[in-house]
Amino acid sequence: MHQSFILSFAILAARWVAGQDAPVETDTPSQTTQKEPPNFQGEDTPYQIVPNTDDVPAPEGDDVEIMNKLGTWLYGYTGCKDFPGARGKIAGAYYDSWVMANTKGVKSDINWNEASALEFLGAPGLNKDKQPQIQAVMANIATVIYSYKNPLFQHYIKVRCDDPKKRCQKRPDNDPCQPDPPNDGDKPKPTPLAYSSNRDPDDTDYPFINFCEGFLNRRSLADAITYGKALKSPENLKLGNYDNRAQTFYHELTHIHLAANSPKPNPRVTDLQIDIKIGQRGRTYTTPAYGPLVTKLLARWQGAPGGGSGSTGYYVQRNADNLAYYALVKYVMTKNDN
Repeated sequence: MHQSFILSFAILAARWVAGQDAPVETDTPSQTTQKEPPNFQGEDTPYQIVPNTDDVPAPEGDDVEIMNKLGTWLYGYTGCKDFPGARGKIAGAYYDSWVMANTKGVKSDINWNEASALEFLGAPGLNKDKQPQIQAVMANIATVIYSYKNPLFQHYIKVRCDDPKKRCQKRPDNDPCQPDPPNDGDKPKPTPLAYSSNRDPDDTDYPFINFCEGFLNRRSLADAITYGKALKSPENLKLGNYDNRAQTFYHELTHIHLAANSPKPNPRVTDLQIDIKIGQRGRTYTTPAYGPLVTKLLARWQGAPGGGSGSTGYYVQRNADNLAYYALVKYVMTKNDN
């Protein structure tokens, strides 16, 4: 017998998923930092994108000079030598996240009536007032990673693998430091793939991203496309089968104020938790808004009437995985002849 589901969402805006700090009201120095970090050379060679115009064509115009560009540096790599191949995987994911960010319909000209936008960003009638900010976040991520036109400032993001906030650690289920699962009977939360903060604990003028072992074990963007396309239908149509390191990197970039151009003029991008009520008298299930299924549910929530605070657009623009999965599906479509 088919069971109908009545979904009612209560967005818990004050609860942050493990793997991300609660936002701080003050702007961070990294938004305007020009100076090179004091330990710029770190434990491994800093990395900056060298663009391949076959991947992302340079814009037309006489004002574009390939040799006179600025991109945000990755530096530090604290603890990453403990994981063989980590630097190459991180650098590759950074480059691929830039390629994803520059996909047609991501960096600019989102088609709000297209199925991919409806799936992850919500119906245009329910996100219209937030469309400019959603587009602005995606445009800024692309240009902060690397721009063919010079940005005003040189920027830096510190890379770590040493888990300074101790979130990558796998703990026994009965460990008192193990976070409680969101629902009775659930298994303990899995460790994150990566996490980020706008203030590095050592270089407080700069943001950082820490990459956990799960991130390093993910497929590259190219390998994920090869894997997903080789699956038989309908598995080759499931976006979760295309999960990859570049998508995770893009997700973490949305949390960084420098990349999202937040908290002003764009809102902070966080990891939301939602309550799903199953059936009219059913239980309420709490879950992080991660993954294709839950992000699609969030985008389908009709929200508060009249738009603004509490609207569908208000929430999808603040949830990292909605933005990351939209960028990923647009890229996957280019490889599946869609």
